[in-house]
Amino acid sequence: MLLIMNSRLSFRFIVTGLILLLIIQISCDRSSKKGFLVEGTLFGLDSTWIYLQKPVENGWESLDSQMVVDGNFVFRGNVEKEDLYHLRIGNTTRTIMVFIDNQPIVVEGQVDSLEKVRVEGTKVQETYNKYLIRQRGLRKQQERLLAQWIEANESGNQDTLEDVNQEFALLEQETDQFLLAAVTSNLDNPLGPYFATMLYFNDDEIDALDSLVKKFDRGLEGTYHYDNLTDVLERWKMLSIGSKAFSFAQEDPIGNSLALDSIDGAYILIDFWASWCDQCREGNAELKEIYEQYHDSGFEIVAVSLDTDHRAWTNAIKEDRLKWLHVSDLQGWGNEVGVLYGVRAIPYTVLVDQSGTIIAKNIRGAGLERKLEELFVAL
Repeated sequence: MLLIMNSRLSFRFIVTGLILLLIIQISCDRSSKKGFLVEGTLFGLDSTWIYLQKPVENGWESLDSQMVVDGNFVFRGNVEKEDLYHLRIGNTTRTIMVFIDNQPIVVEGQVDSLEKVRVEGTKVQETYNKYLIRQRGLRKQQERLLAQWIEANESGNQDTLEDVNQEFALLEQETDQFLLAAVTSNLDNPLGPYFATMLYFNDDEIDALDSLVKKFDRGLEGTYHYDNLTDVLERWKMLSIGSKAFSFAQEDPIGNSLALDSIDGAYILIDFWASWCDQCREGNAELKEIYEQYHDSGFEIVAVSLDTDHRAWTNAIKEDRLKWLHVSDLQGWGNEVGVLYGVRAIPYTVLVDQSGTIIAKNIRGAGLERKLEELFVAL
């Protein structure tokens, strides 16, 4: 009898234990999947939509929206990995950057002082907040120097211009050192790739970027800036000198499709630019002279615009009197050809020969003129 009771007791303990384990497991699963909670208060804002957005290839995509009532709003959801998001206020460009993980996040401040809004929640956000203070300090120095440069340029004060240019160069070095330190201190979280996107803009930095990407934690795969950097790096590698240029087709200003493969010319310059790019516009004068000199010999240019406004694009073509070929999909930095070629800064150029082989990159002005002289003499 005692034996039977012990067996029953043992069985009961086993069953009870299994049930407890199951309850604990379910509880843990629910806890790990509870998602994020963004609770916000923006004083001075009411009856306005606020949008939760994630970065995508050509801008930002809205994931959710909430109506702000008496300054208050709440977002709930679940993310696979911590990453950077935006809170955009109404149909404006005013945003608050938030690093979201599956935990509570608090956003609080005045709507007319978004740069002072308090964002707290994740450890990454806490680290970013500290870096942000330093970033703003550097930006203020840049703004001060720019104001001095404009004033000196307008007055023709060459001594001041030289001094300001030297200060700009030193500030640029300081900024790069700050960004590099921020990257190397955050190789295991989204801040590292985020700051790295501010460091590497041209494919002449391919080796440095390649070395850096190898240091990032592989767990960052699937986060926006990490994936963006690795994608750009692979495109740069595929577009090295001696490689075949990627074929493409886009519409010209009157809506006709123009393909790279259909362009006649011994040498074709793919010129990435935009109407709002001052450096691009300033370089057009010299580029026109080179075009006039070599066009009859077989030199052609196809300009890929990163504009978003058709009128601004076509007005710039007319104002600068650009006679070469022009295409755009009016998607700005999301331009399909720009993304295809890994363009992260403009002006940027790719020179290809008749077979479509890349023979030079990021070449303009005197450098382009010397290269064309060398090429046409050899013909």
